[in-house]
Amino acid sequence: MTNTDEAALYDVMQGVATITLNRPENRNALSIEMVNCVGDHFQTAQNDDAVRVILFTNNGNTFCAGADLKANQPGVPQPAARHSFVQILDDIIESPKPVWVGLPGTALEEASVLQRCLTSLSLRMTSSWASPRFA
Repeated sequence: MTNTDEAALYDVMQGVATITLNRPENRNALSIEMVNCVGDHFQTAQNDDAVRVILFTNNGNTFCAGADLKANQPGVPQPAARHSFVQILDDIIESPKPVWVGLPGTALEEASVLQRCLTSLSLRMTSSWASPRFA
């Protein structure tokens, strides 16, 4: 069972692992906590033989607003970083499993790198892979 208070949620259904950015109150800005959750969930999906496709999506109106500048203020406690955002992007690009993005919201500033990476990968794969069935 997934804790709905997590910065990113993870669910697997019918071979599709869904990673949901889950901080709509700050427009899913990328804090260390968010990057750690996304990295953990992406590794879990990669290592699960039952997962055939990985889908990124979001809660709220914004896919991702970029770096979480409020979390980087002096005196704001930060968790230890377990993942690098750049390494996550590399892992997405190199993924042996199809990685798709469902964008019900918008992406702003540097977060558009994540959106562009996922969208570009999805579009590139569309031309060489059969579209997965979400029944």
